[in-house]
Amino acid sequence: MKSGDSPVLFVYPPDELSDESVHAISEFLHEMCRSFEQHYHRRINRFADAQEREARDRIYTSNNCKAEDGDEPF
Repeated sequence: MKSGDSPVLFVYPPDELSDESVHAISEFLHEMCRSFEQHYHRRINRFADAQEREARDRIYTSNNCKAEDGDEPF
């Protein structure tokens, strides 16, 4: 598997299951994957928002605009 590839799970049901059971299992697995994906994206977005807030706080609270050598401050 290459970097950035998503893991894949192949599930082959036993032959004795009915078509309805196979469909129900398939729907269940699909819903689990969808829920995990939503949770994963929410966590990434929360992390990105926190990083953005932290960067904004550093910019607005930093003291990098001090005047040196008689220059006028910003």
